[in-house]
Amino acid sequence: MSRIDSEERATRSAVAPRKWRVFWPSSADKEDHHRRREQNHPAP
Repeated sequence: MSRIDSEERATRSAVAPRKWRVFWPSSADKEDHHRRREQNHPAP
């Protein structure tokens, strides 16, 4: 395996979790999103 290969794989593995968060947000992200929505649209 070439050095460039391993560097590219390291970069990809570092970037991937950020992409996944869009599709599978952590529960903390969901909580934050819910709280932000309540601020924008307070319950009557």
